[in-house]
Amino acid sequence: AVAKSAAQGADFGEEDFQFNGEIVGIDFHLKREVAAGAAAVTAAANRLIDAGVYGFMGGFNVEEVKALSAVSKQRGIPFINVGAEEDSLRQVCEATTYHIAPSTAMYADALVGWYVRSGFRQWYFIQEDTPDGKAQYDRVKWSMNERHFGAREAGKTVIKPGAAGGTAVVASGNRNEAVIQSGSPLTVRLTAPVSITIERE
Repeated sequence: AVAKSAAQGADFGEEDFQFNGEIVGIDFHLKREVAAGAAAVTAAANRLIDAGVYGFMGGFNVEEVKALSAVSKQRGIPFINVGAEEDSLRQVCEATTYHIAPSTAMYADALVGWYVRSGFRQWYFIQEDTPDGKAQYDRVKWSMNERHFGAREAGKTVIKPGAAGGTAVVASGNRNEAVIQSGSPLTVRLTAPVSITIERE
């Protein structure tokens, strides 16, 4: 879904820049490379730069963004991260790397705000046992404590990376309880009578 959105955005941007470029006599077009994995995206980025591009975008996971950011820094060409949302990437400031993908913290803040205002005050956490899972848990807890009055943690289960989080059960089934699974993708589960799952691809 993210790759499709990025491609559609690139098409729209190309059409817009071509139209505006014609007004001032500039010929604008996009060059495309399809690649997956750190080594492949590095090679693709270098081919694009060798072909004369002024900037490049991509990156759909941490490894790809780190690789593309390194190419950007080495070659002095701007890179735009369009798909990787991990907060750890935002903690490394590179002069030529720009993040337009919303971060995990942004998603967490929005989810907490929405569900707390909807009356879900008690939260049970299913946390993936990874640095990113811990960071997501910490961010949601911070948002609950610093931004929203009355929300509290009802409990927590830590699961192995990649394990299904659906086995954790909130005992009472009260409407005012929310279950949130950290790890990637971020999944929010609300207990009965409401059953909602939100996943980001």
